[in-house]
Amino acid sequence: MAGGMAGGGAMAGAGGGAAACGGAACGGCETAAGPAVMSYVGSGCGDYIQETSYRYIGCGAGEFEVVATRKPTNISCLVVGGGVGLVALVLVVVVLLISSPTTTTTPLTTALPYDCNTRETWSIAKKDWCCANTQQPPGTCGGTPPATTTPKYNCNTYEVWSPVKKAWCCANTQQAPGKCGGTPPTTPAQYNCNTREVWTAAKKSWCCANTQQPPGTCGGLPPMPQPPRLPNECLIWGDPHISTFDKSHADFYGEGIKWVVKSSEISIQGKYQATPFTNGLAATHSIAIGGSFLQGHVLKVGPIENGQITWDGAAICTAFPSSFDAAGLGSISYNSEGNLVDEAQSHLERHIVHINLPNELHVQVMRWSNHVNVRISMPPVAGGQDGHCGNFNGNSADDSTEQIRARVGMAVPQGESLFKNYVQVKPGQHITLDDCPPEKKA
Repeated sequence: MAGGMAGGGAMAGAGGGAAACGGAACGGCETAAGPAVMSYVGSGCGDYIQETSYRYIGCGAGEFEVVATRKPTNISCLVVGGGVGLVALVLVVVVLLISSPTTTTTPLTTALPYDCNTRETWSIAKKDWCCANTQQPPGTCGGTPPATTTPKYNCNTYEVWSPVKKAWCCANTQQAPGKCGGTPPTTPAQYNCNTREVWTAAKKSWCCANTQQPPGTCGGLPPMPQPPRLPNECLIWGDPHISTFDKSHADFYGEGIKWVVKSSEISIQGKYQATPFTNGLAATHSIAIGGSFLQGHVLKVGPIENGQITWDGAAICTAFPSSFDAAGLGSISYNSEGNLVDEAQSHLERHIVHINLPNELHVQVMRWSNHVNVRISMPPVAGGQDGHCGNFNGNSADDSTEQIRARVGMAVPQGESLFKNYVQVKPGQHITLDDCPPEKKA
């Protein structure tokens, strides 16, 4: 311990020398400021060796040296400076991000193999591609198609449209130029679609496709309506002779129930029978009127001696003169007024039945002892007519006796007869001047 202390004193003393020595001889050995402690400084650099006590042996001769203790490093400045630098770096990055201009990148596109927005009938290849690569409405690639509604108007017609129809069709359908505006085609017209004849099939097709026609006229306007034909007269007298509505002449001599006027609405029949004064030839014994225009009623007028005036089988106008209301359908009067059909009987007292019925039918029946003469006035019946008074078609050339018989036959079938007492057909003999006895010719 004493040696240590002595060594220490020597060390202290030698320390000063050591400092001088270290500065001169060790060249680079330095003594740090502060309390001196014994520390290992490397072989050949210290002034002491380690023993139980340290003994100074000379500058640079030992292994130990007295050096100052180093103070611990202060890193607080490093921590604070690093934190400040990190915050500054973050602020710089944020400023750069905010101030950087926005740029967009346009992706490269390639042409699609199909246009999937069309609605024609797709090929199998197009349908497979479109259904796999695009979204399609229900019903195109499966699913339930949207419910369709019935169009409010048929926009394929060519009549003159009402303003409401035109507005709807132009808003909801595709129309040809000129229909809803725009300039129509200026190609020259192939046909004159303003004419009124019956159109050919080709003209009908073209006019209906390229022009607007009034309602009911596409396909050709119907022929212009003819003015209503005026009533005309048919006269029946004698055995019997007939002047038709078209002013032709026919003679019928045989017996039977005959069609005088035959049509869908009006039926007038004559009962032709021989009389004591006609030498076996027939005359008009009586006349019967019926048909749908009388609603099932039947009027008959016969001669004075062996006939009656009846309505549905009941006698009427039994007094002379007299009148009768025909169930509100017309009137019947019986008097001596009126002109005769056959002036050969003008010397006899006149008994004439005047009949006024629907459809402008007016009939005068001159009653004689055993036969009647008849005047019938009427317009043509819609839908046509025929009978012994002719077909009333304005052509007198087709109302001969033979032509009328060929059209209506020899007699009214019994099932269609208005007379309960049916008279069988009996052809009459047509007597000419050659059949007269010589004494009567003179």
